[in-house]
Amino acid sequence: MKHFYKYTLLMCCQFSALYCFGQLDGTNYPQLEEVYNKIIPYPQEVSSGGQYASGKSFHIEGTPYISSQDFVYGEITINGQRFEHIILNYDVESDQLVTYHPNTYQRIILDAKKVQSFTMENNRSFASLDANPGYIWHRNGYYEVLWDDEICFLAKHYKISKIKKDFGADNKQFEFEHHQHYFIRKGDQIHRINTKKDVAEVLGMPKKEIKRIIREKGLQYKKNTPECLVAIADFYTNKFNKN
Repeated sequence: MKHFYKYTLLMCCQFSALYCFGQLDGTNYPQLEEVYNKIIPYPQEVSSGGQYASGKSFHIEGTPYISSQDFVYGEITINGQRFEHIILNYDVESDQLVTYHPNTYQRIILDAKKVQSFTMENNRSFASLDANPGYIWHRNGYYEVLWDDEICFLAKHYKISKIKKDFGADNKQFEFEHHQHYFIRKGDQIHRINTKKDVAEVLGMPKKEIKRIIREKGLQYKKNTPECLVAIADFYTNKFNKN
C-alpha cells in the first residue's frame, strides 16, 4: 500500500512537471490530462476509501446489495469528473458504494461526500443528495433516479434484517427485507409520495388523469410503482406540462 501511494506521489510530481512545461510550450490541457490518465490509470478518488466489512452479514439470508452479490462494471462521477469501467456494487443495507482496490483487490467503500452519481447494470442511475430533511433513511444520500427531465422522480432503497418466518426451525434465522420509498424533486423541494393522490397533488394533475395513465399501461400502482411513476413523469413532461 505504501509503495502505491509513493508511486502515485511520484507520478503526480511528474504530471506537475509536464503541466508546467505545457504552459511554456503551449500544450493543450486535454492532452496533459490524457498523459495523466496513462500515468495513473486508477485515480486516487476511486482507489481510496475505508475497507469494506464483506463478512458482516454472512448469517443473514439474502444479500445486502441492491440486487445480487455480483459486482458489475459501472460509471461514477466524483467531484465533477466521470470515471468509466469501474467495478461497483451498491450495499443498500449500509447505503455504501463499494469497489475493489486496484492493487490489493480488497473491497473498499467510496467516500459518499465525494460521489455525485453512479450508473450500474441495465443503465440504473443513482444520484447523491445532500439532504432530505425529516427522512430517517437518507443516510449517505444515494437515490435511484427513475426520471430526470423538468422534474425528478427518485427511489430510496434500503434493507433491514428480520426474523425469518419458519415455524419448524429450532433456531431463529434472519433474512433481508428490501424496501423502497419514492420522492419527487420539484425545484428545490423534495416531496415524499406514498399514494397516487400524493403524486397528483405535487404535480398539480387531476387524480383521474393519473389513474387513466396507469390503466392504459396495464399497471397497478402498488405492484408496479416505479413503472407507474415513469409513465406519469413521461406524460407530465411531454404532454400535461406543455399545455
